[in-house]
Amino acid sequence: TRLRTVTGVQTCALPILEIADSLEKASRIQGVQSVITGHSTVMTMADLREYSAFNREFAATVQAAKRAGQTVDAVAASYRIPAKYAGYAEPQAARLKANVQIVFDETK
Repeated sequence: TRLRTVTGVQTCALPILEIADSLEKASRIQGVQSVITGHSTVMTMADLREYSAFNREFAATVQAAKRAGQTVDAVAASYRIPAKYAGYAEPQAARLKANVQIVFDETK
């Protein structure tokens, strides 16, 4: 996998705006009961669908903030994981800012 660096943090080469779609497609593969993510515990296909929704919601939240004129720094400083994703770990500040920057860059 190619990596790119944004503000000193390496991220995957797959555009963030495509991650939710890719995860959703993967969650529909028949005959798979669990997924070893490499970044977390083993996930069920339902977990993968939820994570897809989380990524889609993150991107939509950041895009709305950009359209409202907020800066990358302001969005990263104010972002909180929605309550419906209780149990998700708070992101590291540098990684969060990098992901917000990527969504800003990918959003026309």
